[in-house]
Amino acid sequence: MQRIIKGASLTDIGLKRNKNEDAASVSINDDYCLAIVADGIGGHRKGEVASDMTIGIVSNHLSNVTKTLNLSRVKKVIKTAIKDANKEINDLSVKPDYLDMGTTLVLSVILPDKTYVANIGDSRLYTFSQSKGLEKITVDHTYVEYMVRIGKMTREEAMNSPQKNVLLNAIGINPSVYYDDYILDNNYDALLLCSDGLYNMVSEKEINSVLLDVLTSEEKCRKLVDLANSHGGVDNIGISLLEVK
Repeated sequence: MQRIIKGASLTDIGLKRNKNEDAASVSINDDYCLAIVADGIGGHRKGEVASDMTIGIVSNHLSNVTKTLNLSRVKKVIKTAIKDANKEINDLSVKPDYLDMGTTLVLSVILPDKTYVANIGDSRLYTFSQSKGLEKITVDHTYVEYMVRIGKMTREEAMNSPQKNVLLNAIGINPSVYYDDYILDNNYDALLLCSDGLYNMVSEKEINSVLLDVLTSEEKCRKLVDLANSHGGVDNIGISLLEVK
């Protein structure tokens, strides 16, 4: 990589849940940098299995590529990885111990010239820069987001709706899955990927302030988790952070 990238990932059970179904991963090498967050769903039905499986499948697909990774190749690899993860989890989700399990997924692949982003569900990716601050890139695949987009609900109503966590899309729930993808210029100072356990508890202003701090990537992840828990910690928290130094 031409730029020096530092990164860290962290998950936390929060204060209200009995198990941690969030998974997060950061991988940095000479050819690309990969960050992933997956938020398992299904409660006692093994949501943590779905999130761990998805991160493993995506990571393995990228690491097994023998040719030089360019944007076109990354798009093909991620498409195959998502399809394979969805099939494996969907096949498993019909068994009694894993019934209806699934997971969200948000990922970024930083290449020397561009950054590729894909998301399924309501885990998010934000860019951060010293000049522009925090900017949300992904669009949540939720009922309330859909209602906002068709003009049936205001943004404030969506934030306070008891249905705000109702997903319209997730890996493993159906035999096929769709995803949104984005191509970003590498003009940011950091990428933050997170589950709803962070952004539902910590304001964008607070997140922006943490990313401005003179701290290591690991310390910033820990500070964000601590903030989420100090505000109630009602859900698991998953964070992956990549920073340009």
